[in-house]
Amino acid sequence: MKATSTTMLLLLITFLALAAQQGGATISCYVCSTNPDHPKYDVTCGNPEYTNNVESCDWCNSCFVHVYDNGLVHRDLQHGSLTQECHYGESYTACYCYDDLCNKGLCEQCEQ
Repeated sequence: MKATSTTMLLLLITFLALAAQQGGATISCYVCSTNPDHPKYDVTCGNPEYTNNVESCDWCNSCFVHVYDNGLVHRDLQHGSLTQECHYGESYTACYCYDDLCNKGLCEQCEQ
């Protein structure tokens, strides 16, 4: 059976509509820093049960926490994060997660 141009057009429209639905996810994360020079400074950001400032992002896919060796903490959202849950930088440990408001804690699940 030969596909008509109308059939092909309908299939294309259906495909594009499904793709648009899948790409529209939004993630919400806690966003703060204990660094007084950071625009999202919050002295309580280092609290493992932090729940103050929440931001959402349509194009982001993960939340993270960076715990620095000097004691600073930074929480934020990100697009295109690492696929692993824990990342060890030169002066920090980072943990990534993929659900709303999942960036509580201080990377306890990562070896520090």
